[in-house]
Amino acid sequence: MKKNKILYFSAMRICSGRANMIQSIFTIKYFANYIDTFCIYPARFNDHISKRLSVQDAISDFLDEKIDPFNFKRIPTIDLPILEKINSKIWFYILIISYCIGALKYLISKEFTHIYVRESLLALFVIILKNLLRLKTLIIYESHNESVLDRFIIENSKITVCISRYLYIKYSKKYSDKKLLLAEDAARRKINKSLKIPEKICKVFEINKNKCKILYVGSTFDHKGYSFLLKSSHILPEEFHMILIGGSIKEMNQNKKIIDKSKVSLFSEIEYKYISRIIQKSDILLLPNLNHRKNLSTSPLKLYEYLLSNKPIIFSDIQSFKDVLISQPYCYSFKSGNKVDFIEKLKIIFSQSSSFSKIFREVNSWEKRSKFIIDKII
Repeated sequence: MKKNKILYFSAMRICSGRANMIQSIFTIKYFANYIDTFCIYPARFNDHISKRLSVQDAISDFLDEKIDPFNFKRIPTIDLPILEKINSKIWFYILIISYCIGALKYLISKEFTHIYVRESLLALFVIILKNLLRLKTLIIYESHNESVLDRFIIENSKITVCISRYLYIKYSKKYSDKKLLLAEDAARRKINKSLKIPEKICKVFEINKNKCKILYVGSTFDHKGYSFLLKSSHILPEEFHMILIGGSIKEMNQNKKIIDKSKVSLFSEIEYKYISRIIQKSDILLLPNLNHRKNLSTSPLKLYEYLLSNKPIIFSDIQSFKDVLISQPYCYSFKSGNKVDFIEKLKIIFSQSSSFSKIFREVNSWEKRSKFIIDKII
């Protein structure tokens, strides 16, 4: 009988700090505990090669997580940063098409019994190959969005792993339980308390030690609520200080011109290994996503990291957040995009600060999540 072996076909940018990369690495790491696992990823600018490190060393340093030896292969890819600035769509398609061509050797190999993929265009390419060449490889698709393309991929995959309850419920109306698997994200339990966070961030915590520090970590896209927080900061009461981490240095410098620096501190994207320590030093954690179609099926990695911290959370009332947080202690929702309601909920949480130490929440680990998926697909 042929031994099971998974090819993890990923479009992640190594050491980018993106949720795609972080989720993929933890999934691959723990898949390897239960099944022979091999990962391919595209060669990109600003990845670990620029640091002259092996992929394992680069990831271990970036995540502050020991990565046991398992197989990675960097696939030659056409990545044109200049074109990305001119026309990001054309840049993206050139990147993906060149990556798929470079990965052909692995995608058609009989060595693999399963191909695990979480990007819809990569999954589409695998399905086309499988049908053209009559390959027997089983496709496992991890769905992060609801779309016509996703539905086509589900129909042509052995199992689809749904990242949120919203997606699982939505797809359950058309597809049987045998085709679907609900596996929400997880959180890393290990926190390196000896790891020193960047000095510039330490200073903000020290200067505002008598204030309630409220934290947002994530992208600066409007639908994620970053701009909403910038606007809300102008009516932030004096007893609070808002810390926003994410985006480029250029974005940060532009936004600094429109904020009250006595109420808000901005930082560009930082290495993932520092995030859990910064979360622990904060008082209230923010999930301000707007009521936007892109957030219908969202399952932010930081949601589960926030839960694990046992810190109070304030979140916008979008369904994907309510599915997970509504029954959790000291998690308060506010009307999405409503600054006044947001501030009122902050005040309520602050008034109950004496009971914060009593918070305890159970959060899934990456290892349990990975084992759950493997048990279902093999």
